[in-house]
Amino acid sequence: MPMRYGRLEGTIRYKKLSITKEITTKRHLKFPESAKGVLYFHRSDPLLSSSIRFRICDDATPSAFDAGYDLKVLPTDYGEQYAWEIPFFAVVLAEIYRPLLQTLLNDGLVHQSVIESIRDFGRQRAHVKHLLFSIDQPFAMDLSQTANLGFLTTKGYTDRITFKFFACKKALIYPFSGTPSFTRWASSSTSKGLICISYPGKVRVRLVLSDRPEHRKNPSLLLQYLDILTPIARVHETDIIKMPVAGEYLQRSGQLWSFSLKRRDVGRRIAETFDIPL
Repeated sequence: MPMRYGRLEGTIRYKKLSITKEITTKRHLKFPESAKGVLYFHRSDPLLSSSIRFRICDDATPSAFDAGYDLKVLPTDYGEQYAWEIPFFAVVLAEIYRPLLQTLLNDGLVHQSVIESIRDFGRQRAHVKHLLFSIDQPFAMDLSQTANLGFLTTKGYTDRITFKFFACKKALIYPFSGTPSFTRWASSSTSKGLICISYPGKVRVRLVLSDRPEHRKNPSLLLQYLDILTPIARVHETDIIKMPVAGEYLQRSGQLWSFSLKRRDVGRRIAETFDIPL
């Protein structure tokens, strides 16, 4: 959806993006010098994952658009480069983007009912590092850090879910006080919920709805490694977590890690959001 054609000058927000160490203090960068092009609606599947992007091109004709390219943000610390974009949910929630939202409505690109589902999310949202629009949407994560996830569909928002998949000791699960949708992996050797690092490094992963026989009556999620993004080395030789390998699933103590959707409140919310029968 090309929007009003013209020259655009301003800044690119790098909020929530991993930036190379050399420029970690720079939160904004100018658009490339003499950049011109069009803002357009980049439709994705599902629709909620769509965005507004900036296409660098000579003019607004279809041929020029096809010959152009999307404006990029700086590479991540593992070398990948993504298109600059304004997420569709941000267009709905932020007052500054109200003209963009009205244009989407006027052109029939989105329906009011979709907008209302996002506004419900805006009333509930807490900080999440990864907002996912499908169960198996890939995301990159640091093995030494907590994974703060949230799932959003037109049926609703799950609230924030916090996992520490890679605690290097056998762990217990504690709900945060007053917030049953939170899950915390706490080291069994401490009383303060501290964890030790199993591996340094970053991987691309996804959650998968298990089709294993033992999960037929207990729908469960598995965590699959898709790509190894940075070098990984074992920190503790006696660690219970199997070394990550692309294509394989997270294992702890020789067992496949799984997250029951039936036995936990937050799991039932995920199931409801994605119409998974329990």
